[in-house]
Amino acid sequence: MAIFLRILAVFYVIGALRHIGHILGFGEMPWLDSWLSWQISDVVYGTLSVIAAIGLFQQKAWGVAAFLFIAFSQIILFGLLPGLFAFKAAHWTWLQIMIGAHIVSLAIYFTLRVMQRRAA
Repeated sequence: MAIFLRILAVFYVIGALRHIGHILGFGEMPWLDSWLSWQISDVVYGTLSVIAAIGLFQQKAWGVAAFLFIAFSQIILFGLLPGLFAFKAAHWTWLQIMIGAHIVSLAIYFTLRVMQRRAA
């Protein structure tokens, strides 16, 4: 589990850097000109991704809680309200990749958790 959490932390660092990069203007368009849904998600998920990355790397419960919150909330948001985040075909593809990645990471996490409890 420890190795998985640290690998997951690396992905959340990458996600945080992506959100921060958007805020700094390294996205498709200047951040202040981008859609409000993107601005809000960059601030919220950028902050939460930093928290998750630190907590997951340190293997803290609050890091796992941040990971679970991010994963479930993005699956719900991107699955139920994709029109708020996808304005081009590439955006739709990206949302599907994000949903799939979250589902896979959650499946691995819960499988490892069950295996951990059985071993104890």
